Parts: sequence; C-alpha cells; structure tokens
Amino acid sequence: MREVNPIPALLLAAGEGRRLKEYTKSKPLIQIAGIPLIGRVLHGLKKAGIKKSG
Repeated sequence: MREVNPIPALLLAAGEGRRLKEYTKSKPLIQIAGIPLIGRVLHGLKKAGIKKSG
C-alpha cells in the first residue's frame, strides 16, 4: 500500500478587516456562533486531512 504524505497548508490571516472594525479589532478572532473565524478555518483543514508538518 502506498504511503500518503500529509498535505501542508498555509493559512493567511492578514488584512485590516475594515468592514468588521465596529465589531472587533482582529478579524480572525471574531466569533461566529461562539467559534472564532480562524478556528473554523483550522477545523476545516483538519477535517480535510491537512496536518501540521515539521
């Protein structure tokens, strides 16, 4: 059976989030239904089988 290597991911969390500035200072940390936006992205990566390497 062929060994499957994990797929690396690069998560971009940049930008000012100007449209959200009245709600939060940090766009990746704004909570949606109690979960930070960046947490939702990380969960999606994990669910897709993307793992941290190195």
